[in-house]
Amino acid sequence: MIRRLTGAVLLLSLAAAAPVRAASREQQQMMADIRILQEQTQQLQVTLQTITEAIKNLNTRLDAQGEVTRKALADQKVLVNNLSGDVRVVREKIDENAVRVNSLAQEVDAVRMGVQTVQRQTAPPPVMGPDAAAATPAGTGPAASGTAAAA
Repeated sequence: MIRRLTGAVLLLSLAAAAPVRAASREQQQMMADIRILQEQTQQLQVTLQTITEAIKNLNTRLDAQGEVTRKALADQKVLVNNLSGDVRVVREKIDENAVRVNSLAQEVDAVRMGVQTVQRQTAPPPVMGPDAAAATPAGTGPAASGTAAAA
C-alpha cells in the first residue's frame, strides 16, 4: 500500500508539475511578447524622435523662408511706391508739355493768320493785260478805277 500511496503521490506530483510547466511556458511566452513590445516601443520612440527633429528643421527652414519672403515683399512695396511716384511726376510733366504744345499751336496759328493778313494787305493788285481788261465789265476793273480817279 505504501507503494500505491507512493505511486499516487508521485502521480499527483507529476500531474501538479505539468500545470506548473504549462504556466511556466505561458509565462515565458508572455515575457517574450513583452520583450518584443518593448523593442517595438523603443523603435517607435526612435522614429518619433527622428520625425520630431525633421519637423523642427522644417519649421526652421519655413521660418527662414517666410522671413525672406516678407523682406522681398517689403522691398517690392518700396519699389512700387517709388515707381508710382515717378509715374505721377512723368504724368504731370506730360500734362505740362501738352499745355505748352497747345499754347504754341495757338500762337503759331495766330502768327500764320497775321502773316496771311499782312500778305493780303501788302500784295500788289493783279496786273491785267489787255485781254483781261476787255473781259471785265466796264467800270469794275482797275482801268475803270484808274480813269475814274483821273477824272
